[in-house]
Amino acid sequence: MTRSAISANTWIERTCRWRCLAQTVLFGVAAWLAAWCTVALVDARIDDAMGPHPLDEAALSRTGNFQSLDHQFVRFDCRSAEDTGIAWVEGKRGSETQTPIWAVPCEGRVLLVKSSMRPSGMFVGKLRPLDSSLSSRFDAEDRKVVLPFVLAEGDPRIFLWIVFALLAAGTCWLGYLTVRSLRRALDPGLHPALARLAADGHFPKVAAQVESELAAADAVRFRGRVFTRSFVVDGRFARFDVRRWRDVVWAYRESTQHHDWFIPAGKTHELRIHFSDGARMVCKTNWSFGKAASEESVDEALRLVSVRAPWAVAGFDQGAHWAWRKDRAALVDAVAQRRAEIDAADGAA
Repeated sequence: MTRSAISANTWIERTCRWRCLAQTVLFGVAAWLAAWCTVALVDARIDDAMGPHPLDEAALSRTGNFQSLDHQFVRFDCRSAEDTGIAWVEGKRGSETQTPIWAVPCEGRVLLVKSSMRPSGMFVGKLRPLDSSLSSRFDAEDRKVVLPFVLAEGDPRIFLWIVFALLAAGTCWLGYLTVRSLRRALDPGLHPALARLAADGHFPKVAAQVESELAAADAVRFRGRVFTRSFVVDGRFARFDVRRWRDVVWAYRESTQHHDWFIPAGKTHELRIHFSDGARMVCKTNWSFGKAASEESVDEALRLVSVRAPWAVAGFDQGAHWAWRKDRAALVDAVAQRRAEIDAADGAA
């Protein structure tokens, strides 16, 4: 559907445009932040990601400042190593891990190596500053020859490249959402909700019906949605959708028990409405300060759904749950047949 297929002055088009503009701003800011984080992380950690770098033993032995090192992720040829009898302790009390610290000769100095096994041959790890708690465990004479860093066993490359890829993918995805929202703001006819309503070729008439029903006295507002006689309208900030009741297949209340340190801390309740195209609308109740939200409003909304869409499956049903996941087409067909029977009975009456 293009701009020429819809009226430029309908409420539904104006609302769609402004909601899509809001989405454009939100997605655009998120995409910019994701891009900034990606660039900053790559700039800060690309040296590690491209390692391990060869460590010059002679240059290392003359270095007294950790900040002067060109690389932190390195490979080092450990020809011999002696157990210092000191362990690197990590974790909290009761779940501590202790890793031995080894002394490796390095041009008249000693490089401390953190490794679960005695290092030998080419050793890959990350250089870290020697903190005071570890340095204090050596006597004054030993501290004169010990280099002010520790070579900790480990290879961060896989983790870094995964993080780089995820951030880049997230940036691209948010950029795509930004462009998509902007296109829909410029041409609301591209929005799926308007495309569905215009599928029968009578969009101006349908748009007028939606606007008229929204202003009717029997329109019910529930959690940012408006339930009219023929439609469910989601007009929340930065969101927009319009669904017909005739497309409802299944609706039920879902309650979730929350716990705070294994202590029951109340429930949240949601109204879930499933449509024939596989989409789902989740209407949540309020949840704040650990107080359980009342479920009466959800049950009342579910009763309204049953009135507006009497052909739909109402309430949670294991059979409907299985069919929705495994054989949705059969469930949709069964509901459509039931709707046809109800429409025929209403017509006969």
